[in-house]
Amino acid sequence: SIYNAPMPYSVFFNGGIAFHQGSLSELSHGCIHLSRSAASEFFRSLNRGDVVQVV
Repeated sequence: SIYNAPMPYSVFFNGGIAFHQGSLSELSHGCIHLSRSAASEFFRSLNRGDVVQVV
């Protein structure tokens, strides 16, 4: 990442912005943090080119 932070299970959707495993109690730099289990499941369920809608 541009912040040299770990981003396990990253799914990028807007340039450098991604869904990924991260602290649920700390702020991100624009990314969407998910729990480890949610990030793993989300990462494994998607294929390149799948549409993800952020509401």
